[in-house]
Amino acid sequence: MATAQNWQDAVVSPLRQARVALRQLDSLPLWLRPEAAALQEYIKAVELRAEKRELEWLESFSPVGVVHDRETAAAHNVLTFLDFLGTDADRVGRRDVEALLFALRPETKDS
Repeated sequence: MATAQNWQDAVVSPLRQARVALRQLDSLPLWLRPEAAALQEYIKAVELRAEKRELEWLESFSPVGVVHDRETAAAHNVLTFLDFLGTDADRVGRRDVEALLFALRPETKDS
């Protein structure tokens, strides 16, 4: 996930800043406005492509295949987050994660 954040900081954000800066067409001389508008559209396409690549990286962290069981998906997400934090997910254990998720289910909370 650090790779995605690095990509966001080094590529996506600067592209977005450049695209947003080009929105200030009123401050440009009239003869530059069409070129700035075209450049803004080009940067927008590149920015979207960079964001798509970032989403592909993030998707690679998701479980393989479609998970139809909410509890399984939630447990995977918690374990992935623990790994992201640098916590030894094996030490925490799946049983503990499942117990935590069970305790957080709306139907198990006391009213």
